[in-house]
Amino acid sequence: MRQRVQLIRAVARPVPLILLDEPLAAVDQPQRLAIARALRARFREVGTATLWVTHDLLEALAVADRILVVGGRPLRVLSEQSVTAADRPRSDLTSDKNGPNAIMNGLLAALGSASIPPEFHDGITAANVASPTVKPRQLSGSRWLSWVILTTVLFALAVVWETVVLLSPHLAFFVPPPHDWGPRLLQRIATTDFAAQIWVTLRECLFGLSIGFVVGTLLGYLAGLVELFSRAVRPLFVGLTAVPLFVLAPAFIIWFGIGEQMKIALAACSAFPFVALAVLDAVTNSRGSYHIYLRRNGARSWPLFLHHTLPNTMASWFAGLRAAGIAALLGAFLGEFISAERGLGYTILLDAGRYRIADAIGGVAVLFTIAILLDAVFRFLASLRHWFLFKLKL
Repeated sequence: MRQRVQLIRAVARPVPLILLDEPLAAVDQPQRLAIARALRARFREVGTATLWVTHDLLEALAVADRILVVGGRPLRVLSEQSVTAADRPRSDLTSDKNGPNAIMNGLLAALGSASIPPEFHDGITAANVASPTVKPRQLSGSRWLSWVILTTVLFALAVVWETVVLLSPHLAFFVPPPHDWGPRLLQRIATTDFAAQIWVTLRECLFGLSIGFVVGTLLGYLAGLVELFSRAVRPLFVGLTAVPLFVLAPAFIIWFGIGEQMKIALAACSAFPFVALAVLDAVTNSRGSYHIYLRRNGARSWPLFLHHTLPNTMASWFAGLRAAGIAALLGAFLGEFISAERGLGYTILLDAGRYRIADAIGGVAVLFTIAILLDAVFRFLASLRHWFLFKLKL
């Protein structure tokens, strides 16, 4: 829509010269040719000269009187061809034997050994001109490959850890090797209530994150929609992201008592500034010239928010959610360090106090794994944001 508005602005009044840099790049081929012909007719009507940049030869043939093919390093003119009415492609994308195909074959011959970008072949193929096969670019990695790399790195760290302890046996008490705390951790999960303690911490984290997510989203959008308010509130959000709120745990204990409510509140307060700051910055960035243009042309506040602001802020929304998830996990975990009788943090603190270092390291490994899994879940949700927008018809 932005491109359409800009194109209409460019041709609305007669001017001596217009530069169009791939104006129809996002349009499918039949409509592209129809629009190109309409623009050509408009330019001839008002007497406007046009410098039109495109990678599509059919588009160039439909609109141009003269075609310059440029390429090489440094950039230079490789060929120049004049176009007549007989050379132009018809609406059904076919051409006469001596029409556009002949012109394009001449242009390709002029290119010689110069490299042709893949985009250039699209227009050539559409005109049924022989061209080199363009293989799709292979992705450099995949989600599964990233997990394989992570597993390899963790395995390498474990090997280094084992080697260091093997060479310095006196370190085994302070930093037990993985072959010591790993089997003990699996045994604890299978034979004790350790899994229940993990679930307590995860439940506190998710409840706190849910509350912080809702509060942060509301505050971020409210602050972003009022410019004066956003300038005043943004420093507060920045400051709260830097303050470790668990130092205020005595106040949380007074307000919420000793129990899960205190840790959920601590997790929520740790999480909401990250969501609020991400949403605030995204809303502020979305209120640019296009937003101002729509407002001045009568766009109502709610449809503008629903169809412009919300889709443009969803990526930052999920980015803030990822940071908030880790903050909520740390808030709940550290709350258990301060005052709790259940949870992963309480269990690790108890093991460390009894000098069961291997069990304490196993608990830290569980916390490490939970943080990675939470981040992976939020990244997956972020990858589905376009699906959410499609389902919500935004």
